[in-house]
Amino acid sequence: MNRDDALDAIAGIIQRVEPRLEGSLIRQVVAGSVTLKPMALELLAVLQEDKSLLTSGSDTIPPSLASIIDQLVRDGATRIKRTRCYRCHEERNIRIRVGVHGICASCYTRGRRVRIECSTCGKWRCRRALVVGLEWCGTCWDGQLANVDNVLRTAVIGSEIDVTASQLDAVANALKRTWNAGTVLRVAMELGVHSLQWFDRPAAGSALFLKLHAAMNEAGVILNPVVCGRCGREALLPNIIEGLHCCARCYGESKRKICSQCGRFQILVLHAGDGSGMCQTCMKKLPERMAACIECGQQRFVSWNGPDGPVCTRCRPKQLIDYCPGCKRRKPCLFAGTPMAQCHDCSRRKEPCAVCGAVNRANTRDTEGRSICGRCSRKPEDCSNCGRYRIVVSRANGKPLCDYCYRRDPVSFRDCDRCGRHEKLHAAGLCERCAADDSIELLLPVKLRNDNAVARAVFEVLRTASPSIKLLASRKSSMRLLATIMELKVSPSHEYLDQAGTDQETRAVRALLVDAGLLPCRDDHIARFEKWIVASAERILEPKIKVAFIQFARWRHLRRLLRQPTPIPGSLAVSCRRELRLVIELLEWLQSCKRTLETLTQSDVDRWRSTGSAEKFRVKEFLRWAHTNQLVRQIEIRRPPRTPLGVTGTTANERHRLLSYILDPECPLPAAIRFSASLVLLFGARPQQIAALKLVDIVVSGGSVHLRLGTEPVLLPKTIVELAMATHENRRAPRIFAPTTDNIWLIPGSRSGYPIAAVTLAKRLRLIGISPSKGRTGAMASLAQELPPTILARLTGVDPSTAIRWANAVSASNAKYAALALQSSAAISAQTKPTTG
Repeated sequence: MNRDDALDAIAGIIQRVEPRLEGSLIRQVVAGSVTLKPMALELLAVLQEDKSLLTSGSDTIPPSLASIIDQLVRDGATRIKRTRCYRCHEERNIRIRVGVHGICASCYTRGRRVRIECSTCGKWRCRRALVVGLEWCGTCWDGQLANVDNVLRTAVIGSEIDVTASQLDAVANALKRTWNAGTVLRVAMELGVHSLQWFDRPAAGSALFLKLHAAMNEAGVILNPVVCGRCGREALLPNIIEGLHCCARCYGESKRKICSQCGRFQILVLHAGDGSGMCQTCMKKLPERMAACIECGQQRFVSWNGPDGPVCTRCRPKQLIDYCPGCKRRKPCLFAGTPMAQCHDCSRRKEPCAVCGAVNRANTRDTEGRSICGRCSRKPEDCSNCGRYRIVVSRANGKPLCDYCYRRDPVSFRDCDRCGRHEKLHAAGLCERCAADDSIELLLPVKLRNDNAVARAVFEVLRTASPSIKLLASRKSSMRLLATIMELKVSPSHEYLDQAGTDQETRAVRALLVDAGLLPCRDDHIARFEKWIVASAERILEPKIKVAFIQFARWRHLRRLLRQPTPIPGSLAVSCRRELRLVIELLEWLQSCKRTLETLTQSDVDRWRSTGSAEKFRVKEFLRWAHTNQLVRQIEIRRPPRTPLGVTGTTANERHRLLSYILDPECPLPAAIRFSASLVLLFGARPQQIAALKLVDIVVSGGSVHLRLGTEPVLLPKTIVELAMATHENRRAPRIFAPTTDNIWLIPGSRSGYPIAAVTLAKRLRLIGISPSKGRTGAMASLAQELPPTILARLTGVDPSTAIRWANAVSASNAKYAALALQSSAAISAQTKPTTG
């Protein structure tokens, strides 16, 4: 799809939401805001996934869509809504982003204000300027701006230099032509403090003073020349050393020290934590800086990491960037800079593909050396190792390998440049362990560990971690946060981490600090939900209703979550948020209709429920609570009838085949995944139910093993007892920074104190070909045919009413055939029955 087609599709989506506007106008506005094809395709994908972004006013919509909405609203659009500011919730022009949220300019400016005690008037106000250590409020600073000429004149005259009134006027006029009044005032105030020192030695002055010095020279004032602060020669002074402006030659000489490798007095380009360093010549000889050049194949210093691999210094000129007329892209080209420029891909000759027969450039070759084009090489095949039908990423001795198997096959292993270990290497030719050790030493050097108790505790946890988990360099946001915490030299709190970033940014650091004993374990879902209540209530404009909403949310939902065994599942918090969002939607609808909660009627609620989500019946509890507190009249809301349970799931034969694969002793899958899959296929357990299993739920008595899924433990078949015990014994929690042994959950998760997420477990089951929903349906249908509803509820942990629904659904499914048989027998009897009279 090209850009024009994407723009037409975007305009069509907006046209369906806003039919009053002309299509040509919408197309013109969209084309003016979306200028690039990738941007158009991305915006189209976002709108196709969620068309409600046009009417929701969400602060997380893409900036290009916000610009389109603003323009269309100015052109008369009524249905689409402008973006609301994340902080003030007002519909404004949003051009500033804080993370994924958009805020208006007023809130952004308000957040950047710093309150200080003004050094002039002594009042606590917002800071306007900070000059020579003095903080100025806006009122005092504006008063000085009106008197900037006198301040500059007093500062220059007080410097005891020979200057006339005409020269001083010329300098002031020259500065006003290039600087604003605030800059002139700043340099005048700096000059009033440092004038004697700076005019005696201009290299010690600030950058603004050097420009003032040049302006005074042009006006004819006789001053000391600006020379290098180290060598004393007149030259450009682009660098600063020890507070003095210096030339480039002196700056380079200041970097010269004794190289720790060759012992020569050279410019050091690689510095260590102990103050030693290495020159460029020795740095190029380091094993981690060397690699096999993709052009010459020799082990040399890497000059450039191209798209195809490292390039040495000698071969680098061959990789110059130019525009390739073949693929119409800028990339490394042969004959760069000439009309014959051509990239390496386009320069390869075309050959007939051994698979499809099309004449194209070879992307790979088969065992006989025949060409395979790029399209055919990416087609899935049966992996020669695991046998799964996957896309081939490499071939070992002509045999196809998928991505999972290639990363574990010896063909992808190399020798580590430092320790010589033969495995899959990472950055700079190092194995996992060596690369992890370097990352930890860079984050927590010896000096920091000696002075910081927090750093020592974190180091002890990371030192015992497996190398695959210790690779920290890829998580840059977590590394920055952890480095900031190390500078504090005190153990941070959960409140500090909440303000440091989003949950995704702080999750890994929080888990590491909890495992290190520096933070107490808490339920993050409850903590975030409590803050979400207050933040969401800001959307309600009426103060009385806002207070009522907060009271209801805390009375019903927060109290319910606090009574649940911790940690609560994330799905439960999401369900509570969904119900409260519907309440806010009802209240906002009342505001748009200029109605209040006191005047809400039954017809209003019915009209509101007639459109939109089918879950709007969930506001029933809020209206009931509001009626009890005399905030609204009694309103009746009926829940829509439940859809009947479907009994069509994974067939018995398919479940038997999957169980045979899972229970095979040679199955390469982890024991926890195999055990979870068996519970789904045999007992119809849900992923949420399996994730909530604890160690105490496996009961060993005598020679039998029971599992507590419901109120009564169920006896595990002997075929899966080994999987249950293997899962019980191997409970290494896969933390992002450092794994640890969990003593509570049967299948621990990546968060400290939490089990594996149900979504993650379901995803892993799908990867091995097991659908949790269909597998559970097939298992529950089989159990419902054999067990009474009461026994089914006790053993599987489902609600008794749900067990009865399963029994009725299975009975209704089987009764269809019985009903047909009865109808046929009744018809036959009616035809054969003799008549009287």
